This record gives sequence, C-alpha cells and structure tokens, in this order.
Amino acid sequence: MNNQMSIGNAVAQRRIEDETDKLVESLINDKKITRPNWWVSQRGRFGLFVVALILCAIISTCYQVWLSLQPKLLNLPNGAQFATALISATAAFFAYYQWTDSRREASIDKFYERLGLTNERYYSWDEARQVVGHFWGNTSDEAEFRRRMYVFLELDNLEYIISRYQLGFVNKPLLRRAIRTFRSRCISVEFSHLAAQLVYGSGYQPHSVDAVSVIVASIQRIPADQTGQGYNLNSHKVGEA
Repeated sequence: MNNQMSIGNAVAQRRIEDETDKLVESLINDKKITRPNWWVSQRGRFGLFVVALILCAIISTCYQVWLSLQPKLLNLPNGAQFATALISATAAFFAYYQWTDSRREASIDKFYERLGLTNERYYSWDEARQVVGHFWGNTSDEAEFRRRMYVFLELDNLEYIISRYQLGFVNKPLLRRAIRTFRSRCISVEFSHLAAQLVYGSGYQPHSVDAVSVIVASIQRIPADQTGQGYNLNSHKVGEA
C-alpha cells in the first residue's frame, strides 16, 4: 500500500514538473516573461569574443599584407604590433561590457536588499505597519500580518529571479526552479488567493503580475488527485472564500 502511494506521489510530482516546464515555455513564448538577448548569455558572450578574435586576426593579416606592399611607410607599426593593439582594444571593450553588467546586477541585488530592510521594519515598528495598513488588512491581527508578509516574500523571490533571468544573469533551469517552487506554494488555496490579491497594487512589475496570474490559474485547473492534496482546487476561484 505504501509502495503504491509512493509511486502515485512520484507520478503526480513528475506530472506537475512537466506542466511547470510547459508553463515556463508558455510564459516566455507569450512574452509575459521576456527572453534575454542571446548575446547576454555566457555562451553568447564567448561566441562574440571568439568571433571578435577571428576578425582581429583577419584584419591584422590584411594589414600585414598591405604594409608589405608599402615599403616606404616605415613609421607605421608592424603587423604584430597592430594585432596586439587590436586585441587589447577588443579585450578592453569586453571588460567594460562585463563591468557594466556587474553594475546592473549589483543594482538589482541592492534594490531587493533595501526592500528586505524595509520589510523587516514592519515587524518591529507597529506604527509603520499602520501607515500602510491596506497591505495587511486588519493591522491588529498579528497572524494575518505574518501570513501576508510571507506571501509578499514569496512574490519578491519570484520577481527577483524573473528580473535576473530577463537580464541574462540566471539561466532557464533556475527560472523553472523558482516558478516550480512558487507554483507548489499555490497548491494552498489560501496562499493562491493572497498571491493573486497582493500582487496587484503593491508595486510589482508587469511581468511579475502576469506570471503570478498565469501560475495561479494553472493550479486551479489541476484536479485534486494530481496536487497531492485532499481538496479540489477547481471548486475555488480567486477572490472567493
């Protein structure tokens, strides 16, 4: 009996993972999550660098041939010097490109670090929590505050990974992992209701709002025997108790 339950859970888990993979591709193909430009990936950058080196070699060879046909131009650098300068300029360009990318990545991390600092203040400063009480519902209900804050943290985590993926800082397997994790949370009816509610009007980027809406809707279409839970999500709609 236990073996049958284990097999059934494994099959259900595999089915959910397959659906999550399809969901990720759907979000990207529908442009709800923007696919990063090919040249920002590590493979793309390496390819560009190789192409640049080949072009440097071709240009240097042509320069050397041209220089050999101009014996009177003695003040010009020779082929080796020209190639060195060209390769150095190419390397400097790619180094600058890498530096600007690192600055963009650091700015994203810094933003979410500051956002986390603000969120921490809500735990210790009741007065600050009351100022933005529309986020928490009943500000005097500590349990409700913690539930909503947890959902906000999960929304922040999802948006963080999506933003980094769109800029080429994380690969698609990590994006799948993040969406699969968030989707597993949405199996909870309470979590999916709160996520669908709080993602609106809380400053999240459009791609995050679209992704959450699609993920919650996809969970609601899964029969209960495929979620591993004892309730049927088809009987619950976002916004209903």
